[in-house]
Amino acid sequence: MNMQDWSIEDGGADETTDTRPWVVNVKSELSRIDVEAECPDKTKRVIWIEINDNHLVAHCFDPLHDEPVNVRITMSGITIDSDDRGEKPLNYDTARYERMEAFVEQMARLTTPEEEFDARKGEDGTVNDDGVTYDDADEMVSDMSDDRLCDEYGAFMKLVREAKELVK
Repeated sequence: MNMQDWSIEDGGADETTDTRPWVVNVKSELSRIDVEAECPDKTKRVIWIEINDNHLVAHCFDPLHDEPVNVRITMSGITIDSDDRGEKPLNYDTARYERMEAFVEQMARLTTPEEEFDARKGEDGTVNDDGVTYDDADEMVSDMSDDRLCDEYGAFMKLVREAKELVK
C-alpha cells in the first residue's frame, strides 16, 4: 500500500511537506506484525510489534542504527529503551530523568546494617564489637550509639530532601 503525510489530506501541508508517497508493507503472523515503510529517498523504517511479558512492544528500527528503540506499553505506563541509546520513560524531561537516575545510583551505593554486619561477621557468624557479641544485624543496630543513629538519621533526611527536590 502507499501512504502519504497525514497533513496533505487534512489540508495542513505546507511547502516543506514531502508529498511523495511511501510504500508500506504490512505482514502479520500469529506472534508478530511487521511494518516496513520505504521512504521516497529509498531508506527504510521498520516496526516489529509483539506481545512480550504482558507488554505490547513495538521494536522501531531506523536506517542509522543496528539496534531498535523499543516502545513498551504496560498496564500502568509507557517506556522506551534501546541497547545503544539507554532507557528513559516516555515524555520525561531527560535532564530530570538523569538527575533521578544519579540519585538512585547514589542511594544504591549506601550500605545497609545487614551489609555492615555481613562484612564484619566472624567465623562463628557473629560480630564482636567492644566485647559485645551480636547474632544478627537488628541486634547490632539496637545497640548503636545515639550519635551514630543521629548521624544516620541526618543522612537519611538529606536524601529525603534531595528526593523531594527531584519530584517538584
